Amino acid sequence: MYLNFPNNIKKKKIFMFGSGVLARKTINKFPQIKISGIIDNSKNLAGQTFENFNIYGPETVNKKNFYIITSTSFNEISNQLQKLGLKKNKHFIITPLLKDVETLFHLENLKKTFLITSGSPINKNKSYGGGVYQISINCDTWDCEKIYNGNCYGVLKVGTRIYVVDENKGIIEFDKNLKIKNIHKIEKGLRPHGLAHCNNSKRFFLCCTDKDQIIVFNDKFKILKKIYISEKIKKNNIKNHHINDCTVIEGKLYVSMFSISGNFNKEIYDGSILEIDVDQTQKNNVITNRLWMPHNISYYDGSIHVLNSFKGELLAYNLNVIGKFPGFARGLDFDQNYYYVGQSRNRNFSKLLGNSLNTSIDSGIIIFEPKNKISRFIQLHPKLAEIHSVLLI
Repeated sequence: MYLNFPNNIKKKKIFMFGSGVLARKTINKFPQIKISGIIDNSKNLAGQTFENFNIYGPETVNKKNFYIITSTSFNEISNQLQKLGLKKNKHFIITPLLKDVETLFHLENLKKTFLITSGSPINKNKSYGGGVYQISINCDTWDCEKIYNGNCYGVLKVGTRIYVVDENKGIIEFDKNLKIKNIHKIEKGLRPHGLAHCNNSKRFFLCCTDKDQIIVFNDKFKILKKIYISEKIKKNNIKNHHINDCTVIEGKLYVSMFSISGNFNKEIYDGSILEIDVDQTQKNNVITNRLWMPHNISYYDGSIHVLNSFKGELLAYNLNVIGKFPGFARGLDFDQNYYYVGQSRNRNFSKLLGNSLNTSIDSGIIIFEPKNKISRFIQLHPKLAEIHSVLLI
């Protein structure tokens, strides 16, 4: 544990802000720091001493000094100092002894808005059923509003437009105010899932689960070509691979599926990520074939991420497990601080016996902080059993 001081700290006097147990523990933990005094908001303490240090009122605060906040009211004091023109990590820090409390505080006081999609059966009820939902989190409260009714799967933002895959109507195009601007019709019987976009080529890629294929569209949603995962479907006329989601990285298409061998109907779950050259589609590479019902392949922080859904795992950085959750993990986005992971009801939980000691049947959003491996759960309606995608807006 160390104190993260700015480079010019040698030219400043150092004061604690807050007298009490935390100040005493900080003084004892870092005896090498030369403390010039203690600031406290209590008028009754001004002019007294604590641990042989003089206590001063907040009116003495200025940019010439440096302050270490040693109070559980660190957020209020931090705001107080910022209103006086001081900047965190330049003029003040929070004692490292409050690191865990500060981490929890930020997670508990998160404000965020995002969309989720659900492919559940359509229902007029505004709290559940297939469609698109807007979730707004304001610290310890949240609202969930259905903004579109339909069997919805993939969701994608391109510029100011948001595209949602509706199994029955096609690809729904929303503007930034979440108003429908266009409906791009697609053929029936595809059971479409994930949608990706290539900024360079201006092409869209749609995963079609029931056809074992990816349809490539131009920016007007005119079909350019179809990419088949294998020739199996042409022989047996059934889906064999169960492809789910895709993403484009540097001209390559990465696709998640239940079975690279095409045997998931026989209970062979050699779940895979397949890399496809979008210009020379006969050239492809199997990145992995050891997943169990993978979904939501994504690219964050220079690394491929994927949800190993059935086992409730988030994989990244050489496909290592960086997070594990108690339900069926499906739906993923990232804001550089937190992952937003959808949790659906696991209909086949008995298959996990021996692999999991606790399988949740709740539906909601897990907000996961990867550095400290902590999370909070946004509980949604129990009948909103299926979440497919998450998109921060």
